[in-house]
Amino acid sequence: MQKYFRVLLLILFSNAVSAQSGGVSIQSGLTYGFSQEEALTKSGQAHYGWMAGLDARLMGGDMYFLVGGQYHKTSLFSTSSANFFKTDMDIIMVRLGLGFTVYKLGYKSYLRTKLLGSINFVMDGPDPKPAFPNSVSPANLNDSYLGAVTGIGWTKGMIDIDLDFQYGILNSVFEQDKTNFNYLTLMAGINF
Repeated sequence: MQKYFRVLLLILFSNAVSAQSGGVSIQSGLTYGFSQEEALTKSGQAHYGWMAGLDARLMGGDMYFLVGGQYHKTSLFSTSSANFFKTDMDIIMVRLGLGFTVYKLGYKSYLRTKLLGSINFVMDGPDPKPAFPNSVSPANLNDSYLGAVTGIGWTKGMIDIDLDFQYGILNSVFEQDKTNFNYLTLMAGINF
């Protein structure tokens, strides 16, 4: 009986370890952002942009650490047309958290999810700066702000496709409420 139990544990352990290996994923994609502040995001409009990034999966398996960085080129002022390459703001997002293999779909095919924290550093912003109705002078962008990220992804061999949602925790504009940015990002990448 003990022999069968050991064989069963060995099979289960080897399946869990091979569920998803650690490695690096290089990604690129399109972003769609919005905020609650009408001075930033007008009704029916959004902040469009593109991104490139790298995520490292540490300690592969069903649960793994994710450490990564992304460069986002987006717009501070909302537009009604989805022009992803007419941008005026550069952001570097440093991300840290956990990733999970939700379901193994087949040979080297996985459904994944993640829970991450993100520190978003504003590297360059537009000029002129946004003006708010209750502000005496144009507002300044904060140097950084925080976000919480979740998403769902699919891995097939070396190919990754992800849809992430970042919820803005801190305001992006100095002393202006409701200026936290939320982002939807659709990414495709290659993992090694």
